[in-house]
Amino acid sequence: MSLDWPTLWDRRRRATIQERFEEWLSTADGQHVYAEVISRANALRARGWTHFAIGAIWESIRYDRSVAVGPEDGFKLNDHYRSRMARRVIADVPRLDGFFELRELRAR
Repeated sequence: MSLDWPTLWDRRRRATIQERFEEWLSTADGQHVYAEVISRANALRARGWTHFAIGAIWESIRYDRSVAVGPEDGFKLNDHYRSRMARRVIADVPRLDGFFELRELRAR
């Protein structure tokens, strides 16, 4: 079966940010990042932090992975997914409710 790249690309372009996030979250990289966000947020919470920036956690994961594997790995983190990840973590881990500041989503 051959892939029709223009059709595949067009379908991805038409997908919402939420749909693209959900697709990425189902990948091994997405699951790794999800677990890391929860782990790091729990570690910060255990040290006494009551609020923290998802952006700082996101960038720390990006940095750590980049140093560990280098550019050949192809690992990328889409900054547009940060707020989606914060919402998912809060929904899944009640202990972290209120840990990340959430603003209204501009795109549904």
